[in-house]
Amino acid sequence: MSGLSKWKKISLLCGAALFIIVLGYVFLSGGDSRRAVLPEAAPDGYIFDKTYDVPLKDIVKSHGVASPEDSVNQARASAEPGRYSQVNVSQYFDEGMGVTVFTRKYFKYLEKKFKHSKDLESHLAEVKAFLLSQLPEDEAMELFALYTDYLNCEMDLAYAQESWGQPTTVEEVVALLARIQAYRRDYLGKETADALYGAEIKTKEYRVRRGAIVADKELYGEEKEALLAQLNEDMWGDQTSDVEAYGLPYNRYQEKLRMYQKDFSEMTSTEDKEALTREFREEFFTPEQVAALDEVDVMLAEKQTIENQLQAKEQEIESNPDLTQEQKDAAIEQAADEMLGEDAPAYFRRKAIRDGKKALMQEQGLN
Repeated sequence: MSGLSKWKKISLLCGAALFIIVLGYVFLSGGDSRRAVLPEAAPDGYIFDKTYDVPLKDIVKSHGVASPEDSVNQARASAEPGRYSQVNVSQYFDEGMGVTVFTRKYFKYLEKKFKHSKDLESHLAEVKAFLLSQLPEDEAMELFALYTDYLNCEMDLAYAQESWGQPTTVEEVVALLARIQAYRRDYLGKETADALYGAEIKTKEYRVRRGAIVADKELYGEEKEALLAQLNEDMWGDQTSDVEAYGLPYNRYQEKLRMYQKDFSEMTSTEDKEALTREFREEFFTPEQVAALDEVDVMLAEKQTIENQLQAKEQEIESNPDLTQEQKDAAIEQAADEMLGEDAPAYFRRKAIRDGKKALMQEQGLN
């Protein structure tokens, strides 16, 4: 396969592989791959457990692409834009170009900076020249060799994944992540591969495992709480409190509601449901925010009551044998204007969507 075709397909293939992971799918073992062995796992089956001791704040900072803003003071950058227009390469490596959790961020910067290269050979030549302009020759060539291996690994992995099959279970999502990391370890060496990708693999593995617990419809909320506590201890250890506090309050609140979905579904008392909802709100929001959410609930309840009354009115109008269809439509529109005011158009849009979905299901024999 030519360097040109490889270079043209690398971004698309790697992006597609990442998209599949995010959706929760996994490539099963299979096909002809020379790097099919799974990586060493922790005794409890994790790819990266709490012994992969990278601070959460560093994992968060390692996301994305390196930029000048990462490593220079903004006031200095504004005062001397020419001097501070380049990324400070030393921010992403240990002494002597040693790989760190931030190194891949710099490699993504190089990919982006020279993304318009006509082929792989030209891209590497431009990267080499750039690194020689930024670093002493020995360091530049060492970094260039590492970047070349990294890029070739990415491309070879993307092509290998095309023959790995399709997924079915959450366990297989983790298996995919393990297989991907095994491939990288075999290609780049364990220490380098784990430094480059360990933070990414660990956060993906954690999201998949956590998401499976939260989404389990057979478990009660307290059961899920216990499983998440064990997961956090296994994967994060002393960083558990930081991990739990990382998400936005509203997202954490919504996750809590999903965790207790079974509990809510079995409650027969409206008061009990409201009490549990309030308990969760008070866990994540300030008193002022809780009061605002309560106010929104009242408004939504009032709106729903009015819409229910309108729907009853619609049925009454539609069943009137003395009206033509044109008169019925006009009467329903007038009732909506009187009862909903400026919200009437939105109501009719939602109604049209519901009616269209119902008609489609009937047409397909699904209703």
